[in-house]
Amino acid sequence: MPLPADCVVDGLGRDWLNRLVARQSSRRLSGLAAEAACNASHLVQERLAKWLVRLHCGANGAPLRLTQADFGAMLGVQRTSVNAAAGRLQSLGLVRFGRGKVQILDLAGLRAVSCGCGDSRTPSATMVVAPQRPAEPASWFSNDARQRDTAA
Repeated sequence: MPLPADCVVDGLGRDWLNRLVARQSSRRLSGLAAEAACNASHLVQERLAKWLVRLHCGANGAPLRLTQADFGAMLGVQRTSVNAAAGRLQSLGLVRFGRGKVQILDLAGLRAVSCGCGDSRTPSATMVVAPQRPAEPASWFSNDARQRDTAA
Protein backbone atom coordinates (compact mmCIF):
# COMPACT_ATOMS: atom_id res chain seq x y z
CA MET A 1 0.00 0.00 0.00
CA PRO A 2 1.52 3.37 -0.96
CA LEU A 3 2.18 5.85 1.81
CA PRO A 4 1.89 9.61 1.34
CA ALA A 5 5.30 11.31 1.24
CA ASP A 6 4.57 13.51 4.27
CA CYS A 7 3.76 10.40 6.30
CA VAL A 8 7.09 8.85 5.33
CA VAL A 9 9.02 12.04 6.16
CA ASP A 10 7.26 12.30 9.54
CA GLY A 11 8.03 8.65 10.20
CA LEU A 12 11.75 8.74 9.34
CA GLY A 13 13.74 7.10 12.11
CA ARG A 14 10.66 5.71 13.83
CA ASP A 15 10.41 2.03 14.64
CA TRP A 16 7.04 1.49 12.96
CA LEU A 17 8.31 2.75 9.61
CA ASN A 18 11.55 0.79 9.88
CA ARG A 19 9.55 -2.38 10.55
CA LEU A 20 7.18 -1.66 7.65
CA VAL A 21 10.02 -1.06 5.19
CA ALA A 22 11.91 -4.14 6.40
CA ARG A 23 8.80 -6.33 6.13
CA GLN A 24 7.91 -5.12 2.64
CA SER A 25 11.51 -5.44 1.44
CA SER A 26 11.71 -8.97 2.78
CA ARG A 27 8.44 -9.96 1.09
CA ARG A 28 9.54 -8.49 -2.23
CA LEU A 29 12.93 -10.21 -2.09
CA SER A 30 11.33 -13.53 -1.13
CA GLY A 31 8.93 -13.21 -4.05
CA LEU A 32 11.75 -12.43 -6.47
CA ALA A 33 13.80 -15.35 -5.17
CA ALA A 34 10.82 -17.69 -5.54
CA GLU A 35 10.20 -16.50 -9.11
CA ALA A 36 13.88 -16.94 -10.00
CA ALA A 37 13.87 -20.45 -8.54
CA CYS A 38 10.71 -21.25 -10.50
CA ASN A 39 12.26 -19.96 -13.73
CA ALA A 40 15.33 -22.12 -13.18
CA SER A 41 13.43 -25.24 -12.12
CA HIS A 42 10.39 -25.55 -14.35
CA LEU A 43 9.64 -25.94 -18.04
CA VAL A 44 8.18 -23.07 -20.07
CA GLN A 45 4.93 -25.05 -20.43
CA GLU A 46 4.58 -25.37 -16.63
CA ARG A 47 5.32 -21.69 -16.05
CA LEU A 48 2.98 -20.61 -18.86
CA ALA A 49 0.22 -22.72 -17.30
CA LYS A 50 0.90 -21.08 -13.91
CA TRP A 51 0.58 -17.59 -15.39
CA LEU A 52 -2.55 -18.52 -17.33
CA VAL A 53 -4.17 -19.75 -14.10
CA ARG A 54 -3.15 -16.57 -12.25
CA LEU A 55 -4.38 -14.27 -14.99
CA HIS A 56 -7.61 -16.23 -15.52
CA CYS A 57 -8.46 -15.92 -11.83
CA GLY A 58 -7.66 -12.19 -11.89
CA ALA A 59 -9.85 -11.68 -14.97
CA ASN A 60 -12.81 -13.51 -13.41
CA GLY A 61 -12.88 -16.01 -16.25
CA ALA A 62 -12.92 -13.48 -19.09
CA PRO A 63 -10.75 -14.26 -22.13
CA LEU A 64 -7.23 -12.91 -21.72
CA ARG A 65 -6.15 -10.23 -24.18
CA LEU A 66 -2.44 -11.03 -24.40
CA THR A 67 -0.12 -12.00 -27.23
CA GLN A 68 2.57 -14.67 -27.27
CA ALA A 69 5.10 -11.81 -27.22
CA ASP A 70 3.47 -10.57 -23.98
CA PHE A 71 3.80 -14.04 -22.45
CA GLY A 72 7.40 -14.24 -23.66
CA ALA A 73 8.19 -11.00 -21.83
CA MET A 74 6.45 -12.27 -18.67
CA LEU A 75 8.29 -15.60 -18.75
CA GLY A 76 11.63 -14.25 -19.93
CA VAL A 77 11.69 -16.48 -23.02
CA GLN A 78 11.39 -16.01 -26.77
CA ARG A 79 8.00 -15.93 -28.45
CA THR A 80 8.88 -19.16 -30.26
CA SER A 81 9.24 -20.93 -26.90
CA VAL A 82 5.83 -19.60 -25.86
CA ASN A 83 4.40 -20.75 -29.19
CA ALA A 84 5.64 -24.31 -28.60
CA ALA A 85 4.38 -24.43 -24.99
CA ALA A 86 1.04 -22.88 -26.00
CA GLY A 87 0.65 -25.46 -28.75
CA ARG A 88 1.15 -28.29 -26.25
CA LEU A 89 -1.40 -26.80 -23.83
CA GLN A 90 -3.85 -26.29 -26.68
CA SER A 91 -3.37 -29.87 -27.95
CA LEU A 92 -4.28 -31.08 -24.44
CA GLY A 93 -7.56 -29.17 -24.74
CA LEU A 94 -6.72 -26.85 -21.84
CA VAL A 95 -6.68 -23.52 -23.67
CA ARG A 96 -7.49 -21.92 -27.00
CA PHE A 97 -5.06 -19.36 -28.37
CA GLY A 98 -6.18 -16.83 -30.97
CA ARG A 99 -4.80 -13.52 -32.21
CA GLY A 100 -4.04 -11.65 -29.01
CA LYS A 101 -6.64 -13.64 -27.11
CA VAL A 102 -6.47 -16.69 -24.84
CA GLN A 103 -9.48 -18.63 -23.60
CA ILE A 104 -9.13 -21.08 -20.73
CA LEU A 105 -11.11 -24.26 -21.48
CA ASP A 106 -10.11 -26.50 -18.55
CA LEU A 107 -8.92 -24.62 -15.46
CA ALA A 108 -8.48 -27.77 -13.35
CA GLY A 109 -6.41 -29.40 -16.08
CA LEU A 110 -4.33 -26.25 -16.47
CA ARG A 111 -3.67 -26.21 -12.73
CA ALA A 112 -2.60 -29.86 -12.93
CA VAL A 113 0.10 -29.16 -15.54
CA SER A 114 1.27 -25.88 -13.96
CA CYS A 115 4.28 -25.84 -11.68
CA GLY A 116 2.08 -24.50 -8.86
CA CYS A 117 4.67 -22.01 -7.60
CA GLY A 118 2.91 -19.19 -5.82
CA ASP A 119 -0.36 -21.12 -5.50
CA SER A 120 -1.04 -21.23 -1.77
CA ARG A 121 -3.24 -24.31 -2.22
CA THR A 122 -0.36 -26.51 -3.37
CA PRO A 123 2.57 -27.79 -1.31
CA SER A 124 4.98 -26.85 -4.11
CA ALA A 125 4.28 -23.20 -3.35
CA THR A 126 6.28 -23.55 -0.17
CA MET A 127 8.88 -25.95 -1.51
CA VAL A 128 10.71 -23.61 -3.87
CA VAL A 129 11.53 -20.96 -1.28
CA ALA A 130 10.62 -21.37 2.36
CA PRO A 131 8.92 -18.31 3.84
CA GLN A 132 11.31 -16.16 5.80
CA ARG A 133 10.56 -14.09 8.83
CA PRO A 134 11.08 -10.41 7.97
CA ALA A 135 14.26 -8.96 9.39
CA GLU A 136 13.73 -6.60 12.27
CA PRO A 137 15.74 -3.38 12.03
CA ALA A 138 17.28 -4.02 15.45
CA SER A 139 18.64 -7.37 14.24
CA TRP A 140 20.34 -5.97 11.15
CA PHE A 141 23.58 -5.76 13.11
CA SER A 142 24.64 -8.69 15.21
CA ASN A 143 25.94 -8.26 18.74
CA ASP A 144 29.36 -9.36 17.47
CA ALA A 145 29.51 -6.42 15.07
CA ARG A 146 28.51 -3.99 17.82
CA GLN A 147 31.13 -5.43 20.15
CA ARG A 148 33.84 -5.11 17.48
CA ASP A 149 32.84 -1.50 16.83
CA THR A 150 33.00 -0.56 20.51
CA ALA A 151 36.26 -2.46 21.09
CA ALA A 152 38.08 -0.57 18.32
